[in-house]
Amino acid sequence: PGADQEPASTPDRDATGTLPGPDQEPAAACIVCFERVAANAHSGRCADFFAGHVLCRACCIGHVTAQTDPLTGIDTLRAQGRADGSVKCPAAGCDCMWDPATIARLVPADLFERACELRMRVREHSVYAKAQAQLEEEVAKINELLVQERSWLRVSASRQLLVEQLQRQVPNARQCGGCGFGPIDHGWCDDLRAHHGEARGGGARISNSCPRCGWFRQSAREWPRWTGELPEEAA
Repeated sequence: PGADQEPASTPDRDATGTLPGPDQEPAAACIVCFERVAANAHSGRCADFFAGHVLCRACCIGHVTAQTDPLTGIDTLRAQGRADGSVKCPAAGCDCMWDPATIARLVPADLFERACELRMRVREHSVYAKAQAQLEEEVAKINELLVQERSWLRVSASRQLLVEQLQRQVPNARQCGGCGFGPIDHGWCDDLRAHHGEARGGGARISNSCPRCGWFRQSAREWPRWTGELPEEAA
């Protein structure tokens, strides 16, 4: 071509420098780093196709890494609008959650495993909180009954029924290794330090230590199995 001729325009290349094929979508700007990237298998895109929230693979990895931080608390996840531990689209105002298949396609295997572990930890926390609430409710009901009755025979029978009921409902119940207080249900989580001291709504905090004397061990396996003896507080 002559010197006064403008060079012919060329198609946009993706973040890897590859020209898009005939079946690929046109290149778009990554919403994080603004690099031009083709919306193909090497990039991420939320389900809202009209919004065009495209991320290059590098930014996908960075975003998933930030959103699957093992130190992220349950309250923080709720505040971010992803209470189940899912990875949320980084675009402002977008509530799209990335499905596991998309994450597995875009990030390394160890990072995908970390994302799965976060969601599993959220589910375990939910199961534990529900079981603990049910246990506290049962103890409260029995305490109320015992206060009303004042009969030692009925107290003894009720305590035995409570013991049998708790042994059926919480077969893996533990007791304090310091003062013997029990039963204590740690749920399915063996690492008691993971949620110990974690803030909850209303200013309350999760405590995995003994409620009577404060004795604590990091692993649930270090807590003795409950012998079936109820504390005097249940009388």
